[in-house]
Amino acid sequence: MKFRLFLILLSVFGLSACATYKENWIPPTTPNGSMCVAQCNQSKQSCQFSKQQLQQRCESDYNRAMADYQSCKARNPQTSYCSSYRSKTEVINGQSVTRQECTATRYESPCKEPVKSCGNAGNDSQCESNYRSCFVSCGGVIDRYEVK
Repeated sequence: MKFRLFLILLSVFGLSACATYKENWIPPTTPNGSMCVAQCNQSKQSCQFSKQQLQQRCESDYNRAMADYQSCKARNPQTSYCSSYRSKTEVINGQSVTRQECTATRYESPCKEPVKSCGNAGNDSQCESNYRSCFVSCGGVIDRYEVK
């Protein structure tokens, strides 16, 4: 049953790539079906709330890390070091002296800039997908048609 539903949804989404579609959601008519859809709604709301919390936590963690990074940069100026040398020989006071001359300087900081990886942590497309499946499994029908 679930595999068949998966194939139907997959084919519907595959065909929707080129045209505009609308949907009529027809809820189940039985009391059990209505209760089932109510549970689907609760699950969807819980899912969306969790996604929002995840997004907010991620944003908060990133903002905290960025503030720490800015503070670190203020306390620790960049240091430079020579990353490439070449030998240079000179005659000083009649003696040949070889020195290392810097040809490339690199700058380094002990502070590491955080990477924002939140992206779409709050994306609720999975919540929507789960709700659609739940709605249909409760006896509801999603009538999808092309708009011309």
